[in-house]
Amino acid sequence: MSTILIMGIDSTLGANIATRFAEEYHVVGLASQTKVEPSGVETILSAQRDFASLSKIVDDVHPEWIICAEPVGSYCWLEPGQHQITPARQLDAARALGRLTADREISLTWLSCDAIFTGPWMFHEEEGIHYCQTNTAELYRQLESEVLGWNPNAHVVRSNTFGWSPEGIAAQGVSRLARHFDSAARMDLDCLRHATPIHAVQLADILLASFEHDLSGLYHIAGAERVNPWQFMHQMMLYLEGPRARVPITLANEIASEEHHLRYGYGETSLQTKKIKAALGRPMPMLSEGLELLRQQRDNGFQDRLNGVAIRQGQAA
Repeated sequence: MSTILIMGIDSTLGANIATRFAEEYHVVGLASQTKVEPSGVETILSAQRDFASLSKIVDDVHPEWIICAEPVGSYCWLEPGQHQITPARQLDAARALGRLTADREISLTWLSCDAIFTGPWMFHEEEGIHYCQTNTAELYRQLESEVLGWNPNAHVVRSNTFGWSPEGIAAQGVSRLARHFDSAARMDLDCLRHATPIHAVQLADILLASFEHDLSGLYHIAGAERVNPWQFMHQMMLYLEGPRARVPITLANEIASEEHHLRYGYGETSLQTKKIKAALGRPMPMLSEGLELLRQQRDNGFQDRLNGVAIRQGQAA
């Protein structure tokens, strides 16, 4: 493979995927706010997502494969209230990328979010209709439709990821929660919401297998276990700090209401993954495997490669 272009590298998801692929391939990142540049990755800092701007970038980079992690990159299941997305800009990007990759026969993977769904239904299938009715969830579904409308050969993937956050962006999920290990602060985590999280690097490996199998259309790629935030944090503590870890965790009360599932990211978002397992002939990873990988990355230099260089928009020459 010649070059992989990863859009949304200034996010936990995008940076983890880029760091993983930079071990074997030429990777170029596209950032909109912060020039996150993991080791071995060349990053372009540009906020423009119209057709002309993306065409110029593609002309310069000549990617064989484009992975767009921008819309979903700022979403974190452990902190759903922090998610922000700009509708007009992302719709422009979806249409431009779909058209551009179709015209030039470039492989496109568009990463989407499990939070388009809600409960009380569990293990949503690709054709599931139990949608969250918030504006954000509807926008994600519209983005998926736009991409596949312009490029039916695109690979659209819904997932729920976790991983270490690179320096230069706001810490998300496990990076933020891990800071509590060294403090006496209490942590409020609920046991109502459930999802099937997967480590971002494990997702990257499955995306690569999907690329090699030339998969197209809509797929769910997620972990093999359904857990809630309280369970996730408890297991993460054991893997990162050992059985003697003592972090005060309380169950959150603010979403314990009959209408909590109506909010974006606060419902049942676990994903059914039979389709991708059948296509690739491989199981999805257990949560324990993802958490063990997280622990190893803390000690094996992965975080150093992930951090690389970070330059905020406005600081770049």
